[in-house]
Amino acid sequence: MKIGLVAIGGVSTLNPRLIELGMRLPALRRRAEVTQSLPSLGLLMLAACTPPEHEVRYYEVPFGRDEPAELYDCDLVAMTELTTQAQNAYVLAERLR
Repeated sequence: MKIGLVAIGGVSTLNPRLIELGMRLPALRRRAEVTQSLPSLGLLMLAACTPPEHEVRYYEVPFGRDEPAELYDCDLVAMTELTTQAQNAYVLAERLR
């Protein structure tokens, strides 16, 4: 079985005022850069616990980028994201169904 582990990274907002500002708030931008550079420990733990007969692939999908095409070849997909990316995770989950 092919298992895809997907980490959706980055910080985004649906708040019109923040969008208008271009999310240029320095502290928010720094937080987004740091957060995106860290691997998802939850997904890495799942990978470590997966029996060796399964093929496990780890994917990172940075904010604003498309998911890798090979993700659609997986038999099972697990996802994690920051709350700010929940909307994008729902959209990706719907496409993967």
